[in-house]
Parts: sequence; C-alpha cells; structure tokens
Amino acid sequence: MKTCTFVVFTFLYIVSSGVHGCKLIETPNLYRYKLLSDFGIAIGNPVSGSIKITVKARNDAHIALMSSNSEQSPLYEIVLGGWSNSKSVIRDRKQGKALATHVGRVLNENSYRTFFIKWNNGRITVQNGRKQRIVEWTDVSNPLRIKNIGVSTGWGATGVWRISC
Repeated sequence: MKTCTFVVFTFLYIVSSGVHGCKLIETPNLYRYKLLSDFGIAIGNPVSGSIKITVKARNDAHIALMSSNSEQSPLYEIVLGGWSNSKSVIRDRKQGKALATHVGRVLNENSYRTFFIKWNNGRITVQNGRKQRIVEWTDVSNPLRIKNIGVSTGWGATGVWRISC
C-alpha cells in the first residue's frame, strides 16, 4: 500500500512540475532549429528581452535569435559547447565566423545547465546559471529585432531543453 501511495505522489509531482509554464523540447542530432513559437512561447519585446534556457546535451547546443520565423532570414547564432564542448561563440549568421568566444566546457550530457540569454539593441549577452557572463557581443551595424528563438543540436549530440522554467 505504501508503494502505491509513493508512486501516486511521484506522478503528481511530475505532472505539477509541467504546469508552471515550463516547456520541454527535445532536439535530435540534426542541425535544424525548432522554433519556440511552435511550442507556444512568444517573444514579448523584439528590441530588448531575455529568456532562461536550461539544456542537457553533450555538445553543440545552438540557439538562434531570429528576425523572422525562418532560419534563412538574418539571425544571431549562439553556440554553447561547440567543438566537443570546448568553446562557445556568438555569430551573426548560421555557421558564420565567431564574433565573440568563450573557451571552456559549459555543457553536461548527464545534467541540465542553465543559461540566460539577453538582447538589447543589438547587444547579445549569454550568462550561466550563476549569472556570470560567458560571452557577449554587440551588433553596431544593423541590430536585429528578435521575433523568434530557435534551439538545435547536432554534431553527434541530442538535447533536452527546458524553456522558461
């Protein structure tokens, strides 16, 4: 009887943890962005905003700050734990050159890592779960208005993402 009660409480905890606005997204080993808008997550302010992202992946967790709903349109690309989880970068296009770089491991395939992504008039800031800046870059030429966000994994890694938890 106690075992049955425990299982019921565990089940209720799992169900209630998803009720608080947390979205769970799984990404395959395929470099193609899943749009947060497809999961009911909207960008409030395209000029200045932020999002909390928690991810479990071995390497190559990609985040696209997008100017439209298409990854072919202009975007900022954040790569967390690229190059076998050895560095993270910000780019001004898919697979573009690194415009800002952090050297060091930031991901773990066995446990979630939290990141805060902020944008403000072209300044892109990535912080870890302790709110320490990992990488930052400012687009001084033509700042994008962020209308959507995409998440992706690849290069041998899959990912599990928790958004706005």
